[in-house]
Amino acid sequence: MTDTLHLKIESLDENELVIRHGEAAKIHLEPAISLVGNFGAPAEFVSKRYTESVKMLDRFDVSDCHVYFNKSDLSITLIAGEQERDTITVGGKLKKNPFLESLSINGRGYRNTELLQLIKYKPHYFKSREEHKSLVHGLMNFEVKTESDHKSANDRLGSIENHQYTKAQSKLSGYQFQLFVPFFDGYEPAVIDLSIEIEPNNGSVLLYLVSETFEEFYDDAVKAKFDEQRPIFEPFVIIEK
Repeated sequence: MTDTLHLKIESLDENELVIRHGEAAKIHLEPAISLVGNFGAPAEFVSKRYTESVKMLDRFDVSDCHVYFNKSDLSITLIAGEQERDTITVGGKLKKNPFLESLSINGRGYRNTELLQLIKYKPHYFKSREEHKSLVHGLMNFEVKTESDHKSANDRLGSIENHQYTKAQSKLSGYQFQLFVPFFDGYEPAVIDLSIEIEPNNGSVLLYLVSETFEEFYDDAVKAKFDEQRPIFEPFVIIEK
């Protein structure tokens, strides 16, 4: 009887050929891993898996890793094993405070009833509960007076154009108050100065929450949070957007 030798040939990639004989165990390939957590998740992974003495992150050389800082998306993504099949990806993201985001500061306008529903049961987000109480009372008993003014003006061609200007006045016009709320969930609260502006809108009025400093303070808060994370990623290439 002639013995027969059976060979099983598997091509793993362009540069590798494995010849397996008989009942050899199956080839085990490490799967790619993708993890998503809070904003500090990538830094936590590095703190537990990076070995300074050999410049290795988990099983990958530091030169095969990078970090992506995306401030517009409020996210940090760590990539370990850039060119490997078993890449490890760890992502973390800041979450905007939902109450603060719902206010659309320097954005859309609200009817008094809409704004009332947003802030009525949120006194803990106000620096002063008295200011919250006063604002709720003003919205519940909202009264407004509108005045129209007509003006005529000559255009460049000598034609007369009539313009109508409408003003709205209320006890809440220019009302100023302060919020005490975090920009991002899980972080310390900040003081935010706001005032109310009222504008006519198709026979009614809209209330706007206005702040001269909000955008600047928000940008500073984003920068501070990313800067806090930066030192732990110093061994890696940091790509910023």
